[in-house]
Amino acid sequence: MSHRPDEPLPDSVPEPPDARHCRMCGAVLRDRVSRMWGLGPDCRAKVRLRLAPDPPPNETEQEALPGT
Repeated sequence: MSHRPDEPLPDSVPEPPDARHCRMCGAVLRDRVSRMWGLGPDCRAKVRLRLAPDPPPNETEQEALPGT
């Protein structure tokens, strides 16, 4: 049985991701928001494009509150 280099060794604790580099492209993260997300601004924009679009804003009709 051979060990693949991309797999952790048995009974080992994986290292936490490096918070100073983007998880997608590896670029250095330069601001607090990027370090918090672990993604640079360009990669965050790419991820946002893949998310479901926001529904269009519309006013909902509501019944009047009693006593007003």
